[in-house]
Amino acid sequence: ETIIVTEKERETIDQTYMAEKSQEPKPWIRLWARVIDFPILILPGLLFLRAWLGEDKLNAYMGPEALQNLLEQNQTSQPSISTLITITSAICISWVITETLILSCFSTTLGKWILNTKISDAKGKKIDPKSALLRSFNVCFRGCGLIIFPFVFICPIISYFSLTKRNTTSWDNTQQTKVNHGDLSVFRIMGAILMILITHNISGLLFLSLESPVNAS
Repeated sequence: ETIIVTEKERETIDQTYMAEKSQEPKPWIRLWARVIDFPILILPGLLFLRAWLGEDKLNAYMGPEALQNLLEQNQTSQPSISTLITITSAICISWVITETLILSCFSTTLGKWILNTKISDAKGKKIDPKSALLRSFNVCFRGCGLIIFPFVFICPIISYFSLTKRNTTSWDNTQQTKVNHGDLSVFRIMGAILMILITHNISGLLFLSLESPVNAS
């Protein structure tokens, strides 16, 4: 008629509940974290492309001029196959290497940290560099299709259904890694919105000319 729960058993139940709650699938939180991280992760690749292709070509292929040419259907300004391969490779390699270094050191990225998300191994410890490298590659390959059309749209949809139905993505299941989510406060949400504006504006500065004239009176 009476069930007695000791303080130690209560703490064990609370810890189990919190662990299960932190690992609930939150695809939209992961998406917004990726939106914050993406400009940071590809920044080394953009710097390489700017030095390799030149400022004018980078703007013509990836900047505002590229969007204008696409809308005007200007075929003469379209990059060659070899240039497209170079651009895609530089961005993907930059993404994988940069994210690997960050995850190996901090077990989280800027976007994940702001949104109270952390990556760990099956035992809840910090992931090693090899696991971080394989995970980053699989996110780029399986999660975003190496940013190649139309896979860049198809792969995230597949990953979304995998996460919501199986409570994990294919790469986290393969690497035995866990994504732990904490509670979100109003300050974290406001910080995430602010950081999206900051990171995307910093990347946009690469497409601005460094030789704009300055008039002094």
